[in-house]
Amino acid sequence: MKKREEIIGKIVIDQKEFPIIYKHKKRYQRYTYYRFKEDHFLVTSFFKINKEEVVDLVNKFALKLVKRGVISKDLTSDKINKEFVYILGSKYLIDSQNNVVFNDKIIKFDKNYYKNLIKIIRKDIEDLFDKYRVMMNVPPIYKLSFRNMKTRLGTNSKRTYKITLSYELLSFSLEEISSVIVHELAHYYYFDHSKNFYNCVYKYLPNYDYLTKKIKRRIYQ
Repeated sequence: MKKREEIIGKIVIDQKEFPIIYKHKKRYQRYTYYRFKEDHFLVTSFFKINKEEVVDLVNKFALKLVKRGVISKDLTSDKINKEFVYILGSKYLIDSQNNVVFNDKIIKFDKNYYKNLIKIIRKDIEDLFDKYRVMMNVPPIYKLSFRNMKTRLGTNSKRTYKITLSYELLSFSLEEISSVIVHELAHYYYFDHSKNFYNCVYKYLPNYDYLTKKIKRRIYQ
């Protein structure tokens, strides 16, 4: 086990025992995160936590956390066990051949699913990005890209002038995606998470908190 990690409890699912591992983060992170990692539950936090309360929360949401972990793993394997997906906030069925029909196009639900999906919906998100970039008076030097990210929904590189969005966002509505876009564009002015930074975010997206809560709770529509 790595430094700053400790086992704070355990959960039994289908007669199998899974430890709950708590990891203290030295670098600031705004929230406490709960994840399922194949053979254990992982809780990471920058703040001091009540271990008993954390164990109770993991027990309460264990099956949801396991489901998320399995889905994440499935997208990089040959075995897909999922009945539907969300694309831009709408639900689409996965047929018996692991195909999804979206905008009259067939997308195979496999490890290349997101790469193929972004080819179809890139313009919708780029139009949204340009709308807020102009509104926030951010110069057109920034480019938009997409990739798989395990711990972040977006990044802003001042060195390369590139804003990158997580493939995970493609499941959410454009309104929810706008919260991450505005967040990353605001870093053009404030490269931290100070009060001034959030004042900038709220100026252009007053319902930012509501939208980010929907993303955290996986409310796609």
